[in-house]
Amino acid sequence: PAEEFVGMKHLHAHMLQLFNLAFLLVGCVQAWSFEKKPTIVSTRSSFLKNIAVVSCVSAGTFGGTRDVAHADSFSPIAEKRIGISNDKLKEIIKSDMVDRQFLASGKLTREVYDESALFKDEIDTYTLPKWIKGTQALFVTGGSSVRLVGDIDVSSSEVSFLFDEDLMFNIPFKPVVKLSGKVVLARSADTGLITSYREIWDQSVPTVLKSAKFGG
Repeated sequence: PAEEFVGMKHLHAHMLQLFNLAFLLVGCVQAWSFEKKPTIVSTRSSFLKNIAVVSCVSAGTFGGTRDVAHADSFSPIAEKRIGISNDKLKEIIKSDMVDRQFLASGKLTREVYDESALFKDEIDTYTLPKWIKGTQALFVTGGSSVRLVGDIDVSSSEVSFLFDEDLMFNIPFKPVVKLSGKVVLARSADTGLITSYREIWDQSVPTVLKSAKFGG
């Protein structure tokens, strides 16, 4: 559906200039109808909508595959850590960031997230399962690197931390982009679980796209 690929026209312009994928996109763009959004928000979800188009096209054109079974099996629904302490939550989030590279791999500790948790920016909202699957499908974990900058701040109401990362996209030529920013995770006052995720980039989307280097 068209709403899954909002921002396609903007991505198309950048890809023609930066990724040399015109030959890949032209035929497929003609087959779809997209709603053009006048504003681009510097957050992961708005950027992922753009990149998702190329991922879908590459899967059909180059015979690429997505690790759907892995996406479905990782981070299974488990017993929630109701009333988790600030210290323990900090330990888990740090491990997800440093060890599991969850911003690129989608491998987060699901027990500390409410199942109704929303991953959102100013224009879009994603459910927890969709964020996990989308992240795992769009990035090459082995070619990406996520770094925690400084400490993780944890209170009864939220968790926040700074990051910088190099993300390799699972599309032809494996472009790698560099970005940095902040993640804010809101917590429920009743359960202590994470109820929302917000990621804000330091750079604009065009700046991130222009940082692209090719890894394969």
